Amino acid sequence: MVAKSHRKSFTFIKKKLCMSSKVFNSETKKHRKMESCPPLQAHELPQAEVGPYILSHTLGEGTTGKVKLAYHKETGQQVAIKIIPKIAFNQRPDLQLKVQREIALMRLVDHPNILKLIDVLESNRHLYIILEYAEQGELFDYLVSNRFLPDDVALEFFRQIVLALEYLHKLGICHRDLKPENVLLDSCTQVKIADFGFARWVSSALTETSCGSPHYAAPEIIRGQPYDGKVADIWSLGVILYALLAGYLPFDDPSIRNLLNKVKRGVFQMPPFAPDIQDIIRRMLTVDVSRRITIDEIKAHPAFRRSLEKSYVVPVPLPFAKFGAPIDLNSMSPDVIDVMSQIGFTEAELSEQLQSSDNSIAKVFVTMLSNVFDLEALPWELSCSGPPKPLVDTAFMDQQGAGIPKPATGSDPLHREGKGQIKDQISTTSNGLSNGGSIEMYSLANRPEWAIGDTPVTEVFEEISYDTYGLKVWRLMYEVQNLLGGMPFQWFHPNQLAIYTRSQDGSLYFSVVGNYRTTDDVTLVLKLHKGNVTQFREIAENIGSRIHALSQ
Repeated sequence: MVAKSHRKSFTFIKKKLCMSSKVFNSETKKHRKMESCPPLQAHELPQAEVGPYILSHTLGEGTTGKVKLAYHKETGQQVAIKIIPKIAFNQRPDLQLKVQREIALMRLVDHPNILKLIDVLESNRHLYIILEYAEQGELFDYLVSNRFLPDDVALEFFRQIVLALEYLHKLGICHRDLKPENVLLDSCTQVKIADFGFARWVSSALTETSCGSPHYAAPEIIRGQPYDGKVADIWSLGVILYALLAGYLPFDDPSIRNLLNKVKRGVFQMPPFAPDIQDIIRRMLTVDVSRRITIDEIKAHPAFRRSLEKSYVVPVPLPFAKFGAPIDLNSMSPDVIDVMSQIGFTEAELSEQLQSSDNSIAKVFVTMLSNVFDLEALPWELSCSGPPKPLVDTAFMDQQGAGIPKPATGSDPLHREGKGQIKDQISTTSNGLSNGGSIEMYSLANRPEWAIGDTPVTEVFEEISYDTYGLKVWRLMYEVQNLLGGMPFQWFHPNQLAIYTRSQDGSLYFSVVGNYRTTDDVTLVLKLHKGNVTQFREIAENIGSRIHALSQ
């Protein structure tokens, strides 16, 4: 009865939200209706062009420019193109630095739950950032249209966000502006973290720039203290999970002063969520940063692992390959050096790390930017082997909430922020143009050596695919883990869609990758990269048989 009354009170609140957000809902409906139609023929497309792309309608508009849907002239691939007038850089040199850093970071990362940067083009008047198109738009709009999300749906989104964030944090990148508006959904309802405008690579543990949205910002940011951006991201995760399940925010007040005080004190009321969900939210929304839950602890928590097999080994980002040999800075492409500079390396730091005989993050980044991924170079001594072992649930506190929080009267329970705008931004300290001068805008166009896309693995000698229906990708990967565990193989599981494996003697290397066809259907693709074709086919047949048995 308690949960039922919780939903009733929420329904009344959401009616006002839907009325105030009708423009966004109507755009979303129009957007979704269009995507269900067959691809347009060439003669039906509008004629405005940017490089190989034909522009269509506007998806969004902000203070810095527009985002338009576009189609590749030859392949028909849909993309989103962010169009920024260059005159804006003359008016706001800080914006130029921000865009440069955002492009550099997006060029570096490659994860199925992070929006991909496809290309960057420019004309005399505009900069065009070509991005992966997330057909279903913002998670915010998805939440508004559903009012609130069931536990299993919210936790599935949460898991994907956590894994993407873990990947970023391993690279030393903190996002610093996580919120439902910056989480997009593709055509198969898979998460794509976007908007790296506030993201930073941090060489030291602490940063001082206060930024982001007050409703999602951690107390240490609100206080203006030096803070660990990775730990602050965990707080934002807690706010997001709360909002997905309740449909409103844990911290809210019509007065910005009162709102900030509530965040500083960590004062919020817990709705009657399930005990494990209440616990993980409390641990993420812990004011004391030394006691706030870590990503490793989140992944071991019963709420995160709910509906997953007990012995399923959850994804862990790939360990860095070993780079012992020094790299000559003079042998590097000037383009790569430019990107490393925009990420945050000084020339002295870059030279020192590249010339070192030890592993360094600079060597890792340079290798990632060259878009080379050699399976044999991975530290296989750190891989998994043998059958997956059941994980013992970690203990958690079963604490009941004090009641159901009510959003402030007349307020938007989720507080949408303007697209492309830094609205309700916390005041920031300057850490950019220390000399007050303008920045030379470097060109990112016409770079044939820049091959953006899925990280290529060693050459593929054979490929075998299996279509699955209604099976969660987590279950598919669990079955692959079980099969490999009974054989002399080692494997890495870097994200929920991939397993890289080799035989223990190093004679056979292959990968297993899941590709979504619909929200519920996945194609499993096995690729042989090295070794005996007959042996690979036998393993593939075993995997196919197990999947077929699950489908019965």
